[in-house]
Amino acid sequence: MVVIRTTPEMISQSRFAVAALDVADDLYLEWSRRDVNENHSIAPALPISRVTCGDLVIEGHSASAFSSFVMIRSLNICFDVGSCIEEMLPLDHLFITHGHQDHILGVTRYAGLRRLQRMPDPTIYVPSTITKEMESLFDCMARLEGKSGWTAPLCSMESGQRVFLNQRVMAEAFTVTHTLPSLGYIIYDYKEKLKPEYDGTP
Repeated sequence: MVVIRTTPEMISQSRFAVAALDVADDLYLEWSRRDVNENHSIAPALPISRVTCGDLVIEGHSASAFSSFVMIRSLNICFDVGSCIEEMLPLDHLFITHGHQDHILGVTRYAGLRRLQRMPDPTIYVPSTITKEMESLFDCMARLEGKSGWTAPLCSMESGQRVFLNQRVMAEAFTVTHTLPSLGYIIYDYKEKLKPEYDGTP
């Protein structure tokens, strides 16, 4: 689950089929398979949906049991990687929600293609409940490809844990009810600014 801090008024008109539930001014977005866009650079048959929330363009694909992912390129982040597409490669931060294959199957491909292109390792945030299994997945793929010294660039996450992606953007994990232990992520635009009423006070 991806939570964008926004308000319903920020949603623009779009062909994107989206189920929205306004809870305490948070917008919970659930991708639908009903929207198919123009041809895609890597996988022309793969539908990529887009929705605009204020200044953010959110792109994603979800076909249950096959592949799910969400990208916010302006924030340099991706959520889940059921399939690895070219547009993901420049994104430095990948958040994994849980261990189902349709959400993680492209994870080693994503990291491996970045290395092949001599890009820095990304940071892959994973629920602590599957960190060891994800490390084993990277180790297995390294051995299959005859590589050595490939350390999985994983950051183990717990519910309530916060990480700064840069000076302005912060992510917070929270527990999600699913058939497997799962995390959702709230993305904050973090600002340190004194409220006007406190201006000039010691």
